[in-house]
Amino acid sequence: MAAKQQPSRSAKAKHVTAKTTDISGEAIPHGKRAPKAYGNREFMFGKDARILRVMAEYLHPEHQFKRHSIHNTIIFFGSARIKSREQYDKLIDDLSERRATATKEERIALRAAIADARRQRSMAQ
Repeated sequence: MAAKQQPSRSAKAKHVTAKTTDISGEAIPHGKRAPKAYGNREFMFGKDARILRVMAEYLHPEHQFKRHSIHNTIIFFGSARIKSREQYDKLIDDLSERRATATKEERIALRAAIADARRQRSMAQ
């Protein structure tokens, strides 16, 4: 069994004499703890902590939902624009007129377009 090597006296001396410094380079007195990283504005708003800020953007809404007892949410992305009922009525009339003179294939497509316009009209005010 190999004997465990002891560090040399110079290595011990380096270990003992090494000073702990904070982010600004100031020496931290022996027995005093280094400040927490999350309390260091320079670090938290610097490039290295970007991942922490991104994570916070995900965690904060969840915290707020729990705090307000919100269990289910629906998220809408984009900007939907719904036309007025009158605009949908005119579109349905126009599509219906076109359907009268359309070929069989066109009538199938127009029938789907009319059904879609009716669904959208039901959401309009």
